[in-house]
Amino acid sequence: MLLMVLGVAFDRVALAEKWKLALAIGLLAGAVLFPLTVLLQTFSHGSLPRILTIVSSALMIGTLAITALGLVLNRRTS
Repeated sequence: MLLMVLGVAFDRVALAEKWKLALAIGLLAGAVLFPLTVLLQTFSHGSLPRILTIVSSALMIGTLAITALGLVLNRRTS
């Protein structure tokens, strides 16, 4: 749901198109990988699924933070 709302406001992110593309790919990858790695944790109780879940959640948090920063920067320039 959050990614759909971000999709509407993504044009207002005050970053270069190259960065916007990287953010979009990161958000998509995190949105796909995080639920899959959480499901993987239910089947396998080893350390690898936990590490993958942490990495995918960090990817989502990082890309969301950079997107929010881009929105804030756009507000300051407007």
